[in-house]
Amino acid sequence: INQFVSQLMLSAVTKRLYIYDSTTATVGVYDSSTMNRIHDITLDQAPKSVALNFAQDGLIFGYQSGQIYFVDFASETVEQIGDALMDVGQIYALSDRLILVGGLGSNQVFKTIDVDTGQIVSTASSFYAFHEIVWNPQANVFYGLRYGVSPVDIHRIPVNPATGAIGTITDSR
Repeated sequence: INQFVSQLMLSAVTKRLYIYDSTTATVGVYDSSTMNRIHDITLDQAPKSVALNFAQDGLIFGYQSGQIYFVDFASETVEQIGDALMDVGQIYALSDRLILVGGLGSNQVFKTIDVDTGQIVSTASSFYAFHEIVWNPQANVFYGLRYGVSPVDIHRIPVNPATGAIGTITDSR
């Protein structure tokens, strides 16, 4: 692959691999079966976080400014869909209407945002910083990994994907 790889995203809908390069603010679009590079999506500036939207037909970008943008794969038009009012270090699509964003560092803040209105729906914070979080849609829970402690803690971040309500964040002990 002739580009720096910051993040990989595979869309089951488009059957394409999207490779984000933070050094050039570019998303390389590849045919997932041949690995041939089809074209690039070039951004004005490098986002802090990137994710496929829920329908997997576009990308969501989160910036240090808090602004959140969406690029549709079909038209490659870019539009602002919200503002988290914080550094967006993590971003995840919960549904067609809701996304979860996470800040960076200790006292990490999570917010759900309605992308139809751009409004913040719910907010929760944790004393700890999570380096990675993954979504379990069957349990409606994100699991957050916290490094630098022994044993490593896995935290639960419950989120209602229908309403966007974030529940109490608990750890694995």
